Amino acid sequence: MIRAIVFDLDDTLYDCLHENDKAVEDTVRYVANELLHIDEVTVMKAFEEGRDMVKDQLSAWDMAAQHNRVLYFQKMLEILGVSPFKYDLQVYNYFWNNFLNKISIFPGALEFIDDMKARGIKIGICTDMTAHIQFRKIDRLGLTGRLDAMITSEEAGIEKPNRRMFDMIATKLGVKNDEVIYVGDSYKKDVMGAKNAGMTPVWYLSLQNKTDEDVLAVSSYPELKNIVNRAM
Repeated sequence: MIRAIVFDLDDTLYDCLHENDKAVEDTVRYVANELLHIDEVTVMKAFEEGRDMVKDQLSAWDMAAQHNRVLYFQKMLEILGVSPFKYDLQVYNYFWNNFLNKISIFPGALEFIDDMKARGIKIGICTDMTAHIQFRKIDRLGLTGRLDAMITSEEAGIEKPNRRMFDMIATKLGVKNDEVIYVGDSYKKDVMGAKNAGMTPVWYLSLQNKTDEDVLAVSSYPELKNIVNRAM
């Protein structure tokens, strides 16, 4: 019996990858032309180096802070020889305001969630990232008021595919793991993580191709609805 559907957030409910790249480009342009008056290539190289430094330092511990753009921009400014105390929060806010103003939920997702809620199915989010920005994304995507629970890797202290995150969201929703359909775009983090936690995984393939024929996969929310209807 299915009692809950849990979603990954980024690249499952909206297009994060492409909008992130666009927001980075816009922010680099802003820093180069409006703040520092240097060439964009230099700023982009510093951003990429700073981002990679943060990930290298923190990813081994599965820390959500490895995704924190305030750290990326701090490192970028330090590499450029500019005090981060002068511009870091300004650049950080520019990036996220730019990003959030552009994102939109995938077609059919809200309708799918509303249909599931009408049937008494609980809806959760299980996402790597820091909680603050995920709450802002949820508000921007129109999901506020539609969700029953969320777990972030910041709250869990570990990232997917660690089972702890999947167990924690099931506990928050008040369901057993085998009563959950889990929908996510990452094969390693979402599909295998959910499967190993005893949930039914569905691979959301809007940005990639299916490589495992044994896994349920969809590329749209109407397809997902058909899968759920068969499982209920």
